[in-house]
Amino acid sequence: MHTEYYKEYSPALGREMELKVYGHGGQPVLFIPCQNGRFFDFENFGLTGSFGPYIDSGRVSVYAIDTIDRETWSDTAGDPRSRILQHERWVRFVVDEIAPFMQARQREKGW
Repeated sequence: MHTEYYKEYSPALGREMELKVYGHGGQPVLFIPCQNGRFFDFENFGLTGSFGPYIDSGRVSVYAIDTIDRETWSDTAGDPRSRILQHERWVRFVVDEIAPFMQARQREKGW
């Protein structure tokens, strides 16, 4: 299975974020891990096996990204306003950085 690992600076979050892409073509699929999850949970939870036939055949490419839930939803002792502002920054990361990255990569690869 073709994979690509990325660690890129996120302007929305002001730090590096990690993601992994599985596949060589097809429809893009965004994998957002469960609460407090990480991008590598796609592999750790055995989803490469479930998605494997679709990934290997070029029907889909999966983009597994990180969350920052420990700073937002799971930080129950944290300041509510700070938590929601940080979550909004993560949403900007997904909308303004990850989605365009997915689109550009799909175009670049000719999918």
